[in-house]
Amino acid sequence: MLRRQSQGSDVLWGERLIAIIGIVFPIFALIGLGYLGRRLRLLTPDAAAALGGYVYYFSLPALLYVRLSEVPVAEFVNGNLIFAYAGGILTLGLIIWGLGRWRKQDGRYLGMSVLNATFGNVGYMGVPFNLVAFGERGMAVVALTIVLTLTITIVLSVTLGLALLEGSPSTAGRERRRLRNVIVSGFLGNPILLSIALGIVSSFLAVSLPSPVRKFLELLGDTAGPVALFAIGSFLEGARVPREWSVIGMLAGAKLIGLPLLTILWFHWLPVERVSFAIAVLQSGMPVAATNFIFAQQYGVAIELTAAVTLVSTVLSLLTLSVFLFLLL
Repeated sequence: MLRRQSQGSDVLWGERLIAIIGIVFPIFALIGLGYLGRRLRLLTPDAAAALGGYVYYFSLPALLYVRLSEVPVAEFVNGNLIFAYAGGILTLGLIIWGLGRWRKQDGRYLGMSVLNATFGNVGYMGVPFNLVAFGERGMAVVALTIVLTLTITIVLSVTLGLALLEGSPSTAGRERRRLRNVIVSGFLGNPILLSIALGIVSSFLAVSLPSPVRKFLELLGDTAGPVALFAIGSFLEGARVPREWSVIGMLAGAKLIGLPLLTILWFHWLPVERVSFAIAVLQSGMPVAATNFIFAQQYGVAIELTAAVTLVSTVLSLLTLSVFLFLLL
């Protein structure tokens, strides 16, 4: 009897492992293909940037709008999900801030550290990853959870990081004003946030788009995942790794392991249904967002470090996301 139960358990673990490989392999294969394309000089740096721009300004907003417009407005009010997910980000942000203050780090460097530890690749990588993993388990719940976590990550992590970056003295007032204009216009003209807002409004007003328009948006949105993953790979090929391995390891570990564990702890106090919980934990464990590199360039701080943390966390996330997915499925 015990032997039969053991065999059944082995079969179950084997099936789960096969399922995880089926989810993880195509995602990281696309990232690897983008890396190979850049490595073989089939893509130029400009072409790689254009792919990222296409996803950010066109396909991902279309995907989010279509999915959100299908979700009833009442379902957007999910207090436990919002507060637990935000709680993990705030807790880790405060830990990084406290350690930085104790070590007397420069405010701008500290701001980039907070961004690198809390602002994950929840859009380009998180959206396709969770759609592949949970897309068949009720699209409304999956889409809602992805959008809520994506919105909280963008608003909360970026606000924390930029507050520290902007709060530090600058040697050039003209540069400060220019960067402030960039930040303000970035928030007001953010295509991701705008598509989320339009999707919620469309859901509230029960807007029904003409069939050809909806089909166009669906086709456009379907390209978000593959192109985004390919663009990540092409970006990583050009990243240079400095020798600050202890700092790189700490930030990558905080992002890939620390934040998911803090998120799990918060959900222990504020429980939600299992699919939403799993997606939120996986979103919190996404590698460092490539967008952080743009912020580092704009502020002229920790540029190579940020590129290195992005590269290392993305490579290591192959293991960490697989482990979390294995435990959460």
